[in-house]
Amino acid sequence: MKKIAFMWIAIGMSLPISTSMAQQQVLRLGVGTENGAYSEFGIMLSEVAASSSEKDFSIDVVPTDGSVDSVHRLRDNDLDIAIVQNDIAYYMYEGSRGYKSFTGFRSGVPLFEEYLQVLVRKDSSVRSLGELQHLTVSLGPQGSGSYHNAVDLMTEAGLRPGVDFEAVYLDTSNAIAELRNGEVDAVISTGAVFQASESEDSNKVRAISLSREIVGAMTLRSPYYVAVSPMLEVDGVSTEISTVSVLSFLVFSDT
Repeated sequence: MKKIAFMWIAIGMSLPISTSMAQQQVLRLGVGTENGAYSEFGIMLSEVAASSSEKDFSIDVVPTDGSVDSVHRLRDNDLDIAIVQNDIAYYMYEGSRGYKSFTGFRSGVPLFEEYLQVLVRKDSSVRSLGELQHLTVSLGPQGSGSYHNAVDLMTEAGLRPGVDFEAVYLDTSNAIAELRNGEVDAVISTGAVFQASESEDSNKVRAISLSREIVGAMTLRSPYYVAVSPMLEVDGVSTEISTVSVLSFLVFSDT
């Protein structure tokens, strides 16, 4: 893993960066919510930078509310680099999907694929998105890419927050905890690892496949959604899950 992390650093640092960044000894890296995939990857990058023979810079890992919040912090000069979803970066750069345009950053290094996941308890009767009506669903923090993807998904399913279901806005770790103890009925999250395939959660959590119609509608909604069917290993059984994915990128401030 450290070889991979070093490769990303080498590629990223070989790209032209702004004068202000080049003069800084500490690069502030926005990594989304604590304990998430971005945070873990950011910590790994900071460790590799610290152990490198090149001591011109170090990386300070900064938790944020997610991709939207990270781009806002790039705009406010609170961050120098950030890990963000490619769809969110595009919308915010172009000023589409209700976001105000901000062009003071650029995409640098593609990192990893992330899956849109709909999770319920294993003993839940819910088998499809439509059955989430009148239930409590976590959509993710409102400054996150997960939230944006969850809203897109529920829109395609014809379900409106506050009307057709009760929405809460928890980070993935807290949402999974509340799902397991019965405080929420479902969690919609975008992440590099399926929670339903992780040993700690797989005993009580399962993933719902998206219908062919929903997957098709999502890929038409945005070119950044890609139809995928990953195989999950749960309780020793391989299960195919139909969903969509996005890609995470390391982006750099131009200010």
